Amino acid sequence: MDTMDTAYEKPGAWKLFRIWGKIGLQSFGGGATTSLLIQRNFIDINHWMTMEDFTRYWSLCVFTPGINLVALTVLIGRRLGGTRGIVVSLVGMLLPSAFITCLLTAGFQLIQRDPNVQAVLRGLFRDGGNYAAGGTKLCLSADQASV
Repeated sequence: MDTMDTAYEKPGAWKLFRIWGKIGLQSFGGGATTSLLIQRNFIDINHWMTMEDFTRYWSLCVFTPGINLVALTVLIGRRLGGTRGIVVSLVGMLLPSAFITCLLTAGFQLIQRDPNVQAVLRGLFRDGGNYAAGGTKLCLSADQASV
């Protein structure tokens, strides 16, 4: 049922890992950007899938419970590399965001007790912990500071 172009060889585990790592690094947080990067890498550049294959896989992912992009990563990894493909695809996709999150957490641990940082956070979130409003204030403050 899969219509992979036979003129193109399936990737090795290392190449699959690098492609998913690049996607994971460029699309921290997921969303439509991730879907576009997956399409470009697996359909347009490497020709390992067709748009029909991608659409069928995406439909399955939307239909099933859980995180759609993780499910899509599993399906594509399985198709291109079997069990090993699943593992390297998941690790490649998730490792960059996990690493960035750890770095941000470690950075915050270093500065969280600084009185200036505490004053900024109190000022940003004094309205009961509205993080969206706090993030907007932070962005506007940074924008004004650069002017």
